Amino acid sequence: MTRYYCDYCDTYLTHDSPVVRKQHNTGYKHKANVRNYYMQFEETQTQDEIDSKIKEFEERSRGAFAAQQAVFQVQLAAANAGGRPPMGMPGGPMPLPLGPPRPMAPPPGMGRPPMAGPPPGYRPGMPPPSMPPPGAMRPPPGAFPPPGMQR
Repeated sequence: MTRYYCDYCDTYLTHDSPVVRKQHNTGYKHKANVRNYYMQFEETQTQDEIDSKIKEFEERSRGAFAAQQAVFQVQLAAANAGGRPPMGMPGGPMPLPLGPPRPMAPPPGMGRPPMAGPPPGYRPGMPPPSMPPPGAMRPPPGAFPPPGMQR
């Protein structure tokens, strides 16, 4: 009598019939074992991708740092040749701001800036559209029952 071996569950089935295999393959333990088996490959693949991204970032950072150092060396050499440091460096002339400072926008999610004009629907001499006009009749107190009570 042949026995069926399930690689995912690391177990033998007592009988090798299609019904027993189908029943085993639809079981929750088998499905969990299959899921875990493939998750191990996904985790290693994800970690490999993360490592490659970090390596690319470090290489770009090293290149950018080297470029910044080269620019600094050129500026320093020019400053030493002219007798004074370049603009923006300690001891050198400071760059002047261009025009008046601009207003800053609020951070995202912090509301919108104050409105420059009146709200929409505003007419001079009239109350805002959300308020009743002056002199409008209001119901007398007690005309409506409190919420939750019926007459």
